[in-house]
Amino acid sequence: MADPFSVFAATIGIIDVTARFVQYVAATESAATTAHQDLQLLLQEFQTLSSVAQSIRDVCTSGVLRSPGVQDKDPDPLINLKRDLGRILNDCKQVAEKLVMLVKNTIGDDCDISRADEHLKGQSTSSKRMLSDSKLAKKLNAFRVTLRKQRKDGEFSQLRLQLHTSQNALQAILSTINLWCDQKAHNLTETSLDRLLEEVRSIAIVAKVHVSSTVRDSPPGPKFTNKHYNADAATHLYTGREALLDHVRDAFNPSVIQSLGEDVSLPTSSMSQAITLVASASSPHRLKVDCRPISDNTQSQRRFVIFGLGGSGKSEFCRKYCEVNQKHFWGIFWVKADSVQNAQYCFQHIAREGGVDSSISAAKSWLASLEVPWLLVIDNADDPSIPINDYLPGGERGHILITTRNPDLKKFGNVGEGHFHFQGLEDNAADHLLLKAAEVPSSEWQSTTMKLASAITKVLGYLPLALIHAGSAIARRLTTLAEYIDYFEETWQTLRWRCQRSGYNLDEFDTRKNVFASYDMMYQHLESQPTSEAKDAIEVLKLFSFLACENIRFDFLANGAKNPWDREKVELEERAKREERELKEHASIVNQGNASSTQSVSQTWNQVLKEWMIELLTKYEDRGYPILPDCLRHAKASGFFRPTRLRQALAELTQKSLVTHRRVNEVDIYSMHPLIHKWVRERPQMRTAEQGIWCRAATNILAQCIPLPPLGTSHTEQELRRHLTPHLDHVLRCEEEFQAKLRDGRKTRWSSWLLVKSPQMDRAKALQFAKYSRVYVECGRWNDAAILQTQVKDYLEKMLGVENPKTLVIVLALSSSLWWLTRFTEAMTLQQQALSRCEKSLGPGHYKSLKLMHLLGRSQSARGRFKEALKLCETAIKGFEKILPPDHKDVLLAVDDLGVVYQKYYRFREAKELHTKAYEGLEKVLGPFDEATIGAKENVAMVNLELGAEYLALARDSMSEIVAVRREQLGKEHGYTLWAICNLARIKSALSHHDEAEKELRAALAIGIRNFGENHLAILAARTHLANILVRQKRYVAAEEIYLDVMERSRYETGAREEGEHPDRFTAMWCAVQCYKMHGKLEEALRLCEDIMERLAAIKGGNHPLAGKVMAMQADLRRLVVGEVGLELSESVAKPCQDFSDMRTVPESGIIRHRTI
Repeated sequence: MADPFSVFAATIGIIDVTARFVQYVAATESAATTAHQDLQLLLQEFQTLSSVAQSIRDVCTSGVLRSPGVQDKDPDPLINLKRDLGRILNDCKQVAEKLVMLVKNTIGDDCDISRADEHLKGQSTSSKRMLSDSKLAKKLNAFRVTLRKQRKDGEFSQLRLQLHTSQNALQAILSTINLWCDQKAHNLTETSLDRLLEEVRSIAIVAKVHVSSTVRDSPPGPKFTNKHYNADAATHLYTGREALLDHVRDAFNPSVIQSLGEDVSLPTSSMSQAITLVASASSPHRLKVDCRPISDNTQSQRRFVIFGLGGSGKSEFCRKYCEVNQKHFWGIFWVKADSVQNAQYCFQHIAREGGVDSSISAAKSWLASLEVPWLLVIDNADDPSIPINDYLPGGERGHILITTRNPDLKKFGNVGEGHFHFQGLEDNAADHLLLKAAEVPSSEWQSTTMKLASAITKVLGYLPLALIHAGSAIARRLTTLAEYIDYFEETWQTLRWRCQRSGYNLDEFDTRKNVFASYDMMYQHLESQPTSEAKDAIEVLKLFSFLACENIRFDFLANGAKNPWDREKVELEERAKREERELKEHASIVNQGNASSTQSVSQTWNQVLKEWMIELLTKYEDRGYPILPDCLRHAKASGFFRPTRLRQALAELTQKSLVTHRRVNEVDIYSMHPLIHKWVRERPQMRTAEQGIWCRAATNILAQCIPLPPLGTSHTEQELRRHLTPHLDHVLRCEEEFQAKLRDGRKTRWSSWLLVKSPQMDRAKALQFAKYSRVYVECGRWNDAAILQTQVKDYLEKMLGVENPKTLVIVLALSSSLWWLTRFTEAMTLQQQALSRCEKSLGPGHYKSLKLMHLLGRSQSARGRFKEALKLCETAIKGFEKILPPDHKDVLLAVDDLGVVYQKYYRFREAKELHTKAYEGLEKVLGPFDEATIGAKENVAMVNLELGAEYLALARDSMSEIVAVRREQLGKEHGYTLWAICNLARIKSALSHHDEAEKELRAALAIGIRNFGENHLAILAARTHLANILVRQKRYVAAEEIYLDVMERSRYETGAREEGEHPDRFTAMWCAVQCYKMHGKLEEALRLCEDIMERLAAIKGGNHPLAGKVMAMQADLRRLVVGEVGLELSESVAKPCQDFSDMRTVPESGIIRHRTI
């Protein structure tokens, strides 16, 4: 076992050797000017080793390493540490002595290290003068030193690596000894242990950074005179990715010290034992420190893979890397692996450099035998039929960079992250590259210029090659920054037209104007393959081009293939029959065998004949297969879907980087670069008719993924549909563009008047729009849903008639969308028309008639017609009770809406009973996370707000839960989420958390105004609540400004009654009255009260719930104005509304409350 004395002696020996060697090298480095940099690096290594040895000497003299005579024996881990410390010190001394002898032999035998100083001092002045005057002698001496050094480069590298590894091991052991000594000295607690472990982690990180920064000046070892450089120069336009250059450089360098928790390269297990012991002394379950030795990666061939689509700058990056790091490699070699012939030629060139046979195997063997650092770049290894192993030299030496479009090759990377995915540049780098290529002086890179550049880079997908082409066109004055986007589209369309007219491919035209040529070559390669996988890949690629370019989920493709329309139709029919049967059975029980309440009015012969013809036509249209790729369409023919075939097609596209793949939360997601997306959709070979076919295919796969209600109600299915909105938007735009092309084509033909125009709407499109509208409704995009539903309604009324059940369904859906848009008058008109038709065709007691009655009552309540709303809701509930069980969803929803009407009459306790009954029933039937259940829970919370006092905390907790659930399920910007935030802010303000409430409400309002506009009734109501919060903060002036703006009558036109008023406007006016009173503006408050009473009289609202309160306020204000209160005026102005509780006396119309149709 090594004792402290032997450790101390070895340390002194190292210090002595290193000191004398430093002096010797400093005196003789002028003898070999070409090796000056190498000697400097070697000098730095010895200086670093000397400082480490100095630290060890300080530890020895401090008494930390006790002598064997001490009474307390060292524990086993410390014994092992001391043993390893002594062994490593001896190894360091031996390596240092070998390096000294090697340097001595390299520089010259006449310079003995033991008398180097005396030799220099003993030189005569004349000999020095003769040596300095003889330049030829100097050069010859330097030449001899250089030759000797080159012959011994391998030995230098090996000894320096051993010295470097031992040095870092010494530093790590010293850190461990310090940790052990601190534990013994301070009797560590769990807290102090955590602190010390953090300190050790910091030491390790600092050491790693220090080593990296040291090696960064000399990676991947000592600097070398570069003798072979076969790479092309990088363009002067190269921009960005500096961090990746550093990452690859660091990855190609030995990194011995790593952060705790990762593998640490240590030659012994003593440090691991010590750290494990210290950790277990406190809480071993909290920290697991794994310090097991790993294989020395510095002794293996180091490879890094860069993959990505064509034009992303992979090759240019490698050229830049070679330029920056040229001095660190003895040789840099470049292999063009895009074809076997090019690769053979490149390896033959390498073989000639090495003086060996001109074959790939000979060149690889020569590289493998080199003992000096070399870099091999294998560029464009895209062809999966050529094994990359054929181009990798054997052995464990060398550094290799691989560029490819095939992501499967990333497995060959073994340093750092191993690989990097190239797509587009970051925003700023892309803008700078474009401006450089456009030769725009940097002095002109102002905000306007940068905005124009950002718009161009976004269109081009931040792709370097496309940006260089764009900049070149601008530099040649073919266009300008402001006009480039139009120029790009025009140039592409012209090129597409030329290819179509001539029959040539893109690569046969001027590629300087065409960034798509490389993609076209990949496409042609796919077409040339006779395999079914390649055929499927091309079809899937065309399908993807008509979907959004991002977030194409595999599960939605699979669901679309599994759910063809004919299966969905059968499920809907079976479910409708089952529900009708259940209704009749329940009605017969309730009515003691009389089920007349569910009997519909007999149909006329005309109606029966029309329905029979429509059914026959439907079967005829559905006889074929939908337009889809074969790998998705075969499910209808075979009866099951095989995902393997689709995955094989996607693998073909991924290998060529035509699509990219990532896996998020166990879901496979595919994307396309925007330029590839555009190119596939608008290839010259893709005629307008083919575009229409694949647009229809995209429409079909989306429509088949969206079932009609009441199917697809699970949370998983709803979540999947919400991810479809970008694809729906894109395919609808593509359909509009396709129809515009057809119209333009007809105008250019002289015989267009003979052609029969295709109808704007057919059965398939009506079904498609109906399904799309369901997704838009679920995502809160009610305006988009209403546009589609209107077209479907018009088509169905024309084809099936206004009394057809399918027409009634779409009318209900449209009225609901209009209701959410606060277009209450339009919604109520549709509902009244549908109700009268339904009662005529099905009877007043039919389920659908009662449902329409319920919805009409809700609309009447939103318009302020509370009396009519009360009557309709009560009648609907009585009718439902005759034909539906008490726990049916529609019964509970009607009960919940009746509670809303009760709130208008200030019957809050009765309203709470109804809301609670609805919530508890819906929770059992639909589950706690269904939106209908959450809506009822929200109503309970808001009634608790109206009741105040002890119910406020309960209301706050419930609304907090609702906000959290909606954010997770619907997103932060959904209308339901924003309204829940508004309600939570109201509750927090009632609890005197005014600042927090204001902040949250203002944030929600900003999003709501952006999404729905300033005149949406929900926005106006939320602004009224914001003003109420400001009043509680005594910020009266700011509140009054909001009230005056919100009270503008024109803002309520979409939801006003026939008389032009809306209840939410009355609410804002009443709140403004109280604000004026609190602010001391009594006359303004009195005038506003008179205005309210006049408007109530205009709508015959003498019995309106607000009228009594306004009259009481008028009397109070008049007494204050005429001075009846006397000196107590100032107190009485403030007292009535100190807590602003009266502002809760006029509930808003309940415009944001979700109900499922």
